[in-house]
Amino acid sequence: MVAGWHIGIEMVPRFAGMRGLMVVGTPPVVRNGMADGFQRSPHMQLAGQEHLSETDIEAFVRAIFGKSAEPFLHKAVARADGRFRKTLFEAARAGSGVDQRQIVETNPVPLAVVNGSEDRFVKLDYLDTLAMPICGRTLSSPCRARARAVLGRPGRFRSYSGTFLPGCRKWPSRAPCVSYALSSINA
Repeated sequence: MVAGWHIGIEMVPRFAGMRGLMVVGTPPVVRNGMADGFQRSPHMQLAGQEHLSETDIEAFVRAIFGKSAEPFLHKAVARADGRFRKTLFEAARAGSGVDQRQIVETNPVPLAVVNGSEDRFVKLDYLDTLAMPICGRTLSSPCRARARAVLGRPGRFRSYSGTFLPGCRKWPSRAPCVSYALSSINA
């Protein structure tokens, strides 16, 4: 789930060895600003629940991945630590953590924010408001991915990551280049 990518953004100012970060389906939001980056959905509340029934898991995975929902995704959601989910979302609602928007707008490492153009949970218009200076090559080739770009269009995602990763190697850790790319994957 996207919690890992939000944690990646939180690590940028804390880990001096970070050479680059690519996040997917992860709008970088300000403290107490989750509603700015995410669409309201009846299934979003499930992301922060400690206990999920089989019905909850099925509904959540279907809502995110649609037809590309493979069995391993159901198993991954089922085995995820519910205490972590609950703690993470309670902390976000309480305003804990960093201002993720500020980090991506001023971060000292190459950064790519990639989202499916038909993602039902991320507010893509919000991503357009980010003031991310661009350096290196902008990843602008579109391909349609209803939800998570990684699974919805894996070939296109591999192409993006294959373009982004060599750029990270070029930049020394904490280079003045603050952003690599902002892209939505669509048709």
